[in-house]
Amino acid sequence: ILASCWGLIATFLSYKALRVNKLKVPAQYSSQQCAKCGHIHSNNRISQSEFVCIVCKYTENADLNAARIIAKRGIEKVLEFAKSQSVSSESPPVGTRESARRGRVRPHNPTVSEAARNPATLADISANC
Repeated sequence: ILASCWGLIATFLSYKALRVNKLKVPAQYSSQQCAKCGHIHSNNRISQSEFVCIVCKYTENADLNAARIIAKRGIEKVLEFAKSQSVSSESPPVGTRESARRGRVRPHNPTVSEAARNPATLADISANC
């Protein structure tokens, strides 16, 4: 297993995903986080299908609530990526093994989606989540 380099597989998968405008969104604690106020607690998830926030009393289907959280995290990642691309005109060296290990990757065909080009579109999507 050590010779298989599992960590590099994840790094290369992230690189390949960026080439086709896909990204990985962390799902940790999404079933325990409130989509309305953002509070995370294990008691928020009452049952397999019921979610009730202990802080703001927001009630929803647990799977739908988790989907809203994951969608918000995805939108935040896209906004961070778009901001980093517009802020830094000088990109770090890419294409080497060292840069891949540090997560410095750039899409092969850097095409930016319409939503990333227009932050107002992402704000509308985020408001609906």
